[in-house]
Amino acid sequence: MKNIYGVFVLCINFVYSQRTPIISHITQKSIKDIGGTTELKCTVLYAADFSVLWVKVDKERFTEPVTFSSGSSLIIRDSRLSLTQDTDSNSYTLQINDIQETDAGFYRCEVMLGLTNKITADTELVVRRRPFISDNSTRSLIVNEGQSVKLECYAGGYPSPIISWRRANNAILANGVSIYRGNILEIPVITKEDRGTYYCVAENGVGKGARRNIALEVEFAPVITVPKRRLGQALQYDMDLECHVEAYPPPAIIWLNNGVQLSNNQHYR
Repeated sequence: MKNIYGVFVLCINFVYSQRTPIISHITQKSIKDIGGTTELKCTVLYAADFSVLWVKVDKERFTEPVTFSSGSSLIIRDSRLSLTQDTDSNSYTLQINDIQETDAGFYRCEVMLGLTNKITADTELVVRRRPFISDNSTRSLIVNEGQSVKLECYAGGYPSPIISWRRANNAILANGVSIYRGNILEIPVITKEDRGTYYCVAENGVGKGARRNIALEVEFAPVITVPKRRLGQALQYDMDLECHVEAYPPPAIIWLNNGVQLSNNQHYR
């Protein structure tokens, strides 16, 4: 009976030691502020004889994976990082202090079963970021009067920013309001009164919002107004004739008398 029992125990130990590791828990997606701290915890069962790694991965594969730790040892030398292995709970905890924007991304807990065989579980670290205006937003425009115009504004950050439009001096927008929310501000038929500076503002509650100034110029034909159409003056006295011209681009202005263009001389200036 002793031999049979010994063989039985040996078989149980052998089967136990050959059980495939299981990742039983990984920290859920976490959202943190810049300068904060996060703990990424991975619990692995039956992994005493296997390497457990923390790796930062780029799921779009623009950059190579970065291995932070193997077993109980950090590979990346960064004073903001620490690793804790708890043998009682079979957990590996990667702590990141003084979180920066570049820490955002996906972190993978890997258990290496062989050279090409492994089991993995992923978690995501999201870092709240103040808004920034994207480069594909409108910068400035020169259009002709009567055209339809689209001003576009896109922004990044976390949480996703809210975009609003305003004009300089809180002037009324073409749609009749002083503030419009949305990525695209449309002006179906632009007039010279619509020209000026527009503000695209992105806000998400993190820090100060971002703003871009957009200069909108409208080309239009000259509009001439004359304050006084009839004037009188005594002989041998000076007289000023005044007209106001509004146009874009700035026009060339000439004066004519009975169809003859005037130039600077002893009589006219």
